[in-house]
Amino acid sequence: MSLKTVTIADIADPDKRSIAIGPFGSSLKADLYVPSGVPVVRGQNIKDGGELDESDLVYVEPETAARFPACLLSEGDLVFPHRGAIGRVGIVGKRQMLLSSSMMKLTVDPLKADPRFVFYYFRGPGQNELLMRASTVGTPGIGQPLTSLRGIPIQVPELDQQRAIAEVLGALDDKMAANIKLAAKAEDFIRAQHARAIRSVGTVLRPLLSVVDFDFGEAFRGSEFSEPGVGRPLIRIRDLKTFTSQIWTTENRVREILVQPGDVVVGMDAEFRPTSWLGEPGLLNQRVCRARGKLTGPAFVCEALKEPLGRIESFKSATTVIHLNKKDLQDAEILIPGTDSLAIFEASVEVLYSKRVALAAENRRLAATRDTLLPQLMSGNLRVKDVEKVLENAGV
Repeated sequence: MSLKTVTIADIADPDKRSIAIGPFGSSLKADLYVPSGVPVVRGQNIKDGGELDESDLVYVEPETAARFPACLLSEGDLVFPHRGAIGRVGIVGKRQMLLSSSMMKLTVDPLKADPRFVFYYFRGPGQNELLMRASTVGTPGIGQPLTSLRGIPIQVPELDQQRAIAEVLGALDDKMAANIKLAAKAEDFIRAQHARAIRSVGTVLRPLLSVVDFDFGEAFRGSEFSEPGVGRPLIRIRDLKTFTSQIWTTENRVREILVQPGDVVVGMDAEFRPTSWLGEPGLLNQRVCRARGKLTGPAFVCEALKEPLGRIESFKSATTVIHLNKKDLQDAEILIPGTDSLAIFEASVEVLYSKRVALAAENRRLAATRDTLLPQLMSGNLRVKDVEKVLENAGV
């Protein structure tokens, strides 16, 4: 596969608005947001998947969006933060959107490059190009974002090869997106079944610690923290949202707790949220605890803990920084359905809960496969036809 080195400016659409920056913050303030209308793409809408995350969109009136014609986004446009989360990239779907402040866009000329190929380029080699152009002082930011974006080099094969590469990588992202939707449906079903169970005849309040056992994390020494891949991963509060351990340790402790996928964990500072751990096995760090049912599975524990932990959090919210402690758990009570209703709940959702955990594990494998293939395909070291067996093994 022959590659040609060009710049982003070379493959941008000839329209002068093809490379543009979002409105100044004073032009698009939060008080312009409305319940529905034209969606505004912000940095938090760019996730690791192939499409923008639309679960946390804000909107403006169509008349407001029309005031910023250079910032309007169409299908296939690429969006990048130029402040904050430098290196992330998203691609716009079918509906029109508006670029927010601290963001920039790229409209690719489809006669020169495939937009999804360029998108995957910025998920691989192009990400480093963006990071190289960002200041590391204070909030990360690109000083001259549009000039920097235009000058980024990119190696492109022929259009048909670009499309083939994008199709291979897109198949992996599509499979992961489908898994995420299945997991969300499973979560909704589990939540609904729990609500039904606690409304049943025979539901009673019982002391929390008579129903749930808690294990508390250890205070691992900072002097033995290590880079990811060295030692064993630590699960800290900040990891409960990403399910990825950023700090590892080479330390061994007598009372250490090894968290497995599917275990229910709770952060003990600021927010007390029961969370199903969906990452790799890891060691429980201090200020995080693990909850296990004495007679129930993790699906029930995760749902049933929401109410008592929420009550504790609300009670403590008047203080500056709130902490969950053992006495809070000793004093708490939890709703337990009657024996028959609890048995029905367990029978209907525990298998589904395990499936949700398995889907998360599959997505980790798919993401690893994609991230391994991406640079090899982009560099021409691996041909698309040689990837078919890899995809078959990955179930795509």
